[in-house]
Amino acid sequence: MQTYLIKQVAEMAGVTVRTLHHYDQIGLLSPAYIGENGYRYYTREELLRLQQIMFFREMDMPLKAIQRVMASAEFERLQQMKLHRDKLAQNVDRQRELLTVIDRSIAELNGDIKMNNEELYKGFSPEKQKAYQDELVSKHGGQMRDKVENSNRKFDQDAQAHTGGEAGLVNERMEQLKQIEGELILMMQAGKAAHDAEVLDLIARHHKWVGQWWNKQPDAQSYAGLADMYKYTPDFVTRYERLADGFTEFLVDAMKTFATEKL
Repeated sequence: MQTYLIKQVAEMAGVTVRTLHHYDQIGLLSPAYIGENGYRYYTREELLRLQQIMFFREMDMPLKAIQRVMASAEFERLQQMKLHRDKLAQNVDRQRELLTVIDRSIAELNGDIKMNNEELYKGFSPEKQKAYQDELVSKHGGQMRDKVENSNRKFDQDAQAHTGGEAGLVNERMEQLKQIEGELILMMQAGKAAHDAEVLDLIARHHKWVGQWWNKQPDAQSYAGLADMYKYTPDFVTRYERLADGFTEFLVDAMKTFATEKL
């Protein structure tokens, strides 16, 4: 039976030795045995268990939840692998849709095509959008829920605002957002601080833009809460960092400064 030292397992899996020690401490993954020399030895069985843990982690499952699932009498590796595969296949399909949206968006920016409103948002996960909204509500209570619901209703109404084949308010407002973010990025890259007066003037436009969707201008608490959501939600961070490195932190700092000083 072949065995592996903890350092070898860490290198194979691309994790740290400290991570494996932690998994052992919480009872999630222990070595097959510890030798008289004090070394930890892992076998193929532990490697497979670690793979399963990493699949769960890739799905953003907390360690405590992973412990519960893997400790369950109903846990069966083959069944879990099939579930993982189904989940990954769904993600692949969604990523393909998003790539199509990106490609068509690039084509529109080049002047080759014109996307309709529905195409703008194809591929985005409704479940994730709801999770983002629920996160705001959990932090700021029922008042935030009302704002989110009003925003959703207004979005649905605006998305239907087509006249004579022309794009409705959704396209117009997304263009407004693109302009605001673009100017903020230029300010950031020019070395302006998040609390600079010119930056806060742009943030005032962003604040007003958010209010268009909420049907009410955000107060200091809710606008700062929105900034926190941008900061701690991976999809938002990914979006802003694709626009420009460091833009997430810059935008969040500017929004919070605006909330404190102007609202």
